[in-house]
Amino acid sequence: MQSVKCASASLLRILAFSLTALSVALSSQARQPAVAAISAASPVSLRATASPASPQAASLYLPTPSHPFPQHNSYEQGTILPNHISQEEMDDSVKSFYKAWKKHYVLPSSRPGESYILFEGTRGTNICVSEGQGYGMVIVALMAGFDSSAQETYDCLYRWYKSHPTTTSPHLMAWTQTKDGNSLDGSAATDGDMDIAYSLLLADAQWGRHSNIPYQQEAFAMIGAIRHQEINPQTYIVMEDNTSRPRSRDYFDMRSSDYMPDHLRAFRDASGDPFWDTVINNNYRVFRYLQNTYSPESGLVPDFIKNIRFSPEQLTAAVASSPVLERDSDDIHIFAQPVKPDYLESRYDGVYNFNACRVPWHIGADYLVSGDPRAAAFLTRINKWIQTTTKGNPDNISAGYNLSGEDLPHRYYEALCFICPFAVAAMSSPDNQEWLNKLWDYIQHFKLKDFDYYDNTIKILDMIILSGNYWTPAPSPGTFIASHRSNSGSVPSATAK
Repeated sequence: MQSVKCASASLLRILAFSLTALSVALSSQARQPAVAAISAASPVSLRATASPASPQAASLYLPTPSHPFPQHNSYEQGTILPNHISQEEMDDSVKSFYKAWKKHYVLPSSRPGESYILFEGTRGTNICVSEGQGYGMVIVALMAGFDSSAQETYDCLYRWYKSHPTTTSPHLMAWTQTKDGNSLDGSAATDGDMDIAYSLLLADAQWGRHSNIPYQQEAFAMIGAIRHQEINPQTYIVMEDNTSRPRSRDYFDMRSSDYMPDHLRAFRDASGDPFWDTVINNNYRVFRYLQNTYSPESGLVPDFIKNIRFSPEQLTAAVASSPVLERDSDDIHIFAQPVKPDYLESRYDGVYNFNACRVPWHIGADYLVSGDPRAAAFLTRINKWIQTTTKGNPDNISAGYNLSGEDLPHRYYEALCFICPFAVAAMSSPDNQEWLNKLWDYIQHFKLKDFDYYDNTIKILDMIILSGNYWTPAPSPGTFIASHRSNSGSVPSATAK
């Protein structure tokens, strides 16, 4: 649904752009070469109108997105897409579900020129969370081209984000808003901030030369705020939010689903800051340690991880009090644990639950665009286990597992937030082709009305990936640098350029 106020704001922006272009065209002949150069550098598409009275009559020029949907990208060599249906059918499925998703979840604010992503399915008065706002901004940026109003919609979502900052930074978003449009508190949620920052890089790539919003500048400011407030400066681990301090009980903890390595690569590429390489390295090391130590068969990681340490000095006390299974050579320099029940959200905080279910998608997306062998190794365990435990039938996927791979009690129901990420993980190898085809069909079986915001939003994001239409402003496949392969036990330095 598009806000009338939002559309009006966009119309004014387009009118201003058109009037500026007209004034340039009527300027002196001496300026024509400069005008020609500007036109060549910033192509726009002419929108024809049926009559002067049509609603589009005032909008003579609209920018053409640089990456219009569908993109049909070439992912890492050796990865796969569903191959039992045509590319056109997959594209059409994405388009159809996107239209339904946008109509239901992109809602107008009472404030002019703002929109938010509806947060439904929970009790209380909350209508929006930064996680959902980030998801929505990524989705809309990726669907530009098919969605002719994508930039207008994106800008409205952006303004809502800017209207709800945290108390510590104007560049981070307060994690939740209530029906009156006010933030519940001034703290952030790292996953929402990561997606919003990433979406700004996508928006700059799509429309950067045709906007009165400085997407790139805003992205840089947000990336800087994430670096200083949501990444642990001692371990380089992605923290849960922006409130942790060295004496906080959760200072060395993380939410597993906040690790989005493809986003971090994009931050590295945009900023030129090798700090992000260290963040990628250390988080992958923690995930490998968790698999080796707590889930060697299933490969699953828990919702929340605590007491993350790297240096031998920090490990002494922690290791002495912990049971340790077989480790590889790098694991002797790492320590981490699943949290206890009721750490933050529920008694399932220390197992594979409604946060960690996103991890196969995040690691799978990273492998598709980077080819990082650590991602491939991580996914191999999970792919083998999930096909074995379900006997190759997607209908047997449960909504939660303990780390040994056993179903959580009373979770024998469909949850797309678990199912769709397993499909993205399956794209990593031709060995999973039949399984991937089954998952695609199973996912398409469900309608928007069957689920709420969380499941449906993860579904459209993962459908974009599954159909080969995901792209990233990070480096092209196969270009990740040698330090990403490092097995060094020490924490590398991270001096910014």
